[in-house]
Order: sequence, then structure tokens, then C-alpha cells
Amino acid sequence: MPWEHEPNRGFLRALHALARAAQSIGEQEEYERCSQFLKDSSPAAAQVLG
Repeated sequence: MPWEHEPNRGFLRALHALARAAQSIGEQEEYERCSQFLKDSSPAAAQVLG
């Protein structure tokens, strides 16, 4: 899912926000799962949002 394709950015940002929210409440497994999903979906997005 390319970060460069503008319509994908909303989903990728939401996935990043979900990972951060999980981390903030101590849900480490969910944080890792969402972070890996973001990296697998778009390495560029993971780097930009990182």
C-alpha cells in the first residue's frame, strides 16, 4: 500500500495512531502487531510516521 498514493494515507495514519494508543495504555502485543502491520503495508509510511 504505497504511502505516495494520497488516498492510502488516512488508513496508514489511523494504523499508526492505533499502535500509539495501544502503547500508551500498555497493550504491548497490540502495539507490536499494529506497528508490524504498518511496516508490512508501507515501509515508507512507517518511516515518515515513525
